[in-house]
Amino acid sequence: MATIEKEFLELMHQKISVEKMIGRNPIGGDPRYAPPIIYRGRVVDKQKLVVGPDGQERLSTTTAWFFGAPKITTDDRVTLPDGRQPFILNISSFPDEKGMHHVRIDFA
Repeated sequence: MATIEKEFLELMHQKISVEKMIGRNPIGGDPRYAPPIIYRGRVVDKQKLVVGPDGQERLSTTTAWFFGAPKITTDDRVTLPDGRQPFILNISSFPDEKGMHHVRIDFA
């Protein structure tokens, strides 16, 4: 008998790269990023309305789920399996009875 956890993990078959923003270049102010960390996840391209951190509704075109509880912020750079680095609209965390289970990010 398959467990829910195993079935959930089977959906997380893609590799998603996250680079944490570590500061800004003093000349020009461009962001500087740490080396990438690869997470197991799932990416789905589907349009939906989401509420951004500013409270405004925006159209999301892509959603990614990350297994575990990576600490991702809107300042970080995410690279999807196809090479896209979309703008982060919203980040949601989902706990279970053991703690943080997964993170969902909606992208523009």
